[in-house]
Amino acid sequence: MLRSFLAPLCLLLVCTPLLAEGSSTISGTIYLDPPALAVRGQFVPASAVVKLYREDGTAVAATSAASDGHYRFTQVPAGTYWVAVDSKSIRGTAAATAHVWAEQTFGPPGAVCAQTNGSTRTNFFEGSCVGGRSLASDDASAFATSEHVARVTSGASDVDFAFSFNIVTSIEDSTAAPIQGSLRQFIENANSISGPNAMRFVPLTRAVQAQQAPGLGLPQRWWTMTLKGALPVITDAGTTIDGEAHNILSTASVIDVNEGRIEEPAYLRLGDRQNDPREEKPELEIVAAGNEGFVCDAACEVRGLAIHGVPNAIVTRADARIEQVVVGAHADIEDGPRAGNVGVQVERGTTAMRFVYIVQQQTAGVAVAASGARVEADYLQIMRCGAPASGAGIVVLSDGSTIRHSRISANYGAGVVVGSPEGTQTANGNVIEDSIISNNLAGIVLTPGSSRNTFARNQITWNRVGGVTASPYGANPPQSNRISANIYDENGGRPIALNAEEKRDILATATGTCGRIDTIANHGINAPVVARAERSNDKQTVTIMGKGCPGQTIELYRSYVTSDIRKAKDNSRLIRKTKTGETITIDQQQLDSYPSIGEFNYVATTVVDADGSFAVTVPIETVVRTGRAATSDDVIITNEEALRGNETDRAYSAIAIDAEGNTSEMSERRRVHISGR
Repeated sequence: MLRSFLAPLCLLLVCTPLLAEGSSTISGTIYLDPPALAVRGQFVPASAVVKLYREDGTAVAATSAASDGHYRFTQVPAGTYWVAVDSKSIRGTAAATAHVWAEQTFGPPGAVCAQTNGSTRTNFFEGSCVGGRSLASDDASAFATSEHVARVTSGASDVDFAFSFNIVTSIEDSTAAPIQGSLRQFIENANSISGPNAMRFVPLTRAVQAQQAPGLGLPQRWWTMTLKGALPVITDAGTTIDGEAHNILSTASVIDVNEGRIEEPAYLRLGDRQNDPREEKPELEIVAAGNEGFVCDAACEVRGLAIHGVPNAIVTRADARIEQVVVGAHADIEDGPRAGNVGVQVERGTTAMRFVYIVQQQTAGVAVAASGARVEADYLQIMRCGAPASGAGIVVLSDGSTIRHSRISANYGAGVVVGSPEGTQTANGNVIEDSIISNNLAGIVLTPGSSRNTFARNQITWNRVGGVTASPYGANPPQSNRISANIYDENGGRPIALNAEEKRDILATATGTCGRIDTIANHGINAPVVARAERSNDKQTVTIMGKGCPGQTIELYRSYVTSDIRKAKDNSRLIRKTKTGETITIDQQQLDSYPSIGEFNYVATTVVDADGSFAVTVPIETVVRTGRAATSDDVIITNEEALRGNETDRAYSAIAIDAEGNTSEMSERRRVHISGR
């Protein structure tokens, strides 16, 4: 009678099933943790399948979390149980496809969590529980293969779990079956979930020590992912591939096991670090597979890793950012076993690059490969790229790129090629400044029709076929290219050569004309005349006087008088610095060198007066030179101090720059006149 009496009442009220004597409930909430920080303030409720097992692993019940993430098991007899979450069932409102697979970041008291030494720990309090209880992927079909579990007693509440689609916990890879927490799965997740997805690398294994430990400091360690096939193309905007490693106990904490920075001296004085920016050594190395490593068809970011093993390491077809990345080498900057073709290939959009180290690329370290693409780059290091007959450290085939504060050295091709040699792709309005361009086949090469480019304040040294050179251009000369305030040192041929087919071993002789010749590079702007360089009686200044075209800018360059034209055989003095500090010469037959024409160090700028004359007085700087320790096996020759000191063996040259930026070749030198001699 009691049951029949209550039935009508339950139609009007929300009724809870009657509990058996001594029974209770177990409840909690399933969350998504987008940033993978294991912090409740970042959690978002998610639906999932949750299962309940007895202590011996036999199944009791299964339930699905509601849209608010809450789940509840009722009529649970007193005792100890296991709660297990099926991670493959987690979708959330933003993840509605079967391709996604979340990985655990957070667990309740009683959660079983993997350790990096292969053991497990059980949470006493709620908190970080990365990856679940082992390195294996979750198989929630049985308790024995369920990864995301917590041991609780009946009556437990707030048995909460959190998962993230953005955490990478595994260094394993497979193209045959998905691996939970892998890099490949992260990209699949990011492509399926609309909106930004930033990878957080929290490895469940220890970093492996390098086979050859460095002579100084702690042994270098890092994690290596060896991919089994090409990665999925990144198709959803806002995806970040980030190799910075984090701690499993606090995923906000960075692990710096590969300490130090690229080419950092062994000893630094206090404060040197902040004044001398360098790239950090990465903790994650990716041995890629297929033809391309990371391919961004949508806006992306790649940072904090080393990548090698494929022809094209990074390809961008949308706006992108690449930062703290090593291409072509291991995480310790030793060359990878296989040379690539192009390190970073920019096909569309703007790619911002900062602190990127690229070696061993047969065509180009960086290729801005199509019209409309461009780069904005700071602190690049590009070495051993290109080939003598083709390629370069950097190839720019479009307009508007900017490269600053970079070292482009020891490339088998040119340092930088602006435009295509055959003239089919011109490159205009590009800027290269405040960089070292050293010991390449050629320094900077201007190709047919490439105009309005600026090369300023660079150290252009020891390049075997000229400093800044215009390649043969036929009827399509490059025009209005500004070449300003650079340092030139021991480049084969002329420091500025606007016609590579002319004689290579003479400086420009002024003709005294101010007209334009449109069939010649930079409209045939004439070099100025340095008529006199006079040292003051007090030996404190030098005054340089000369002739040019009214209104033109004149830049003065100091040079050694002894830097006469060097014969090709003398160019075997080209230097490579090794880690041990020894100096070696390069086989002459490999150089195809041209005679050097000496050193030219930018000093000052003036403007030609209306009468066609100019005069400028500069101080004599006396500086004692100090030796430098070699920092790598690559050529990095700087020359800030090379041309300072006593003026008795110095001479001055000049270049002219008009209002459109057209720059002349370097004028003939005028030796400093010493009173009384």
